[in-house]
Amino acid sequence: RREQHLSQQQLNNMSAPPLDPKRFRQQSQTKSRAPNVKKTPTWDDQESAHKIPNATMCDAFNNTSAKNRQNDIMAHAHSASNIIYSTNNPGHSESEKRLANGTHTQRDV
Repeated sequence: RREQHLSQQQLNNMSAPPLDPKRFRQQSQTKSRAPNVKKTPTWDDQESAHKIPNATMCDAFNNTSAKNRQNDIMAHAHSASNIIYSTNNPGHSESEKRLANGTHTQRDV
């Protein structure tokens, strides 16, 4: 019987099950993902709002098989470049939903 060994490249290219947006958010918030993770708002009445919606980042992550690209997407998702602290997170969340389903207006962009 001949054993077959997979190369690291082949192992990296094997697809993992897709992440749902909630799990993607949890993983992107970990300090090991990026050096500039934004996790704790400055004031008690603030929440973290995404510039690029979490669902969009999750879709991009799930639709690439390149591990280095997935790492970049995961690192950007909760980075200082993509997160703003806001007291109007419900409004930002509604804008995210409109962007995700294609019903956005210029104000949402």
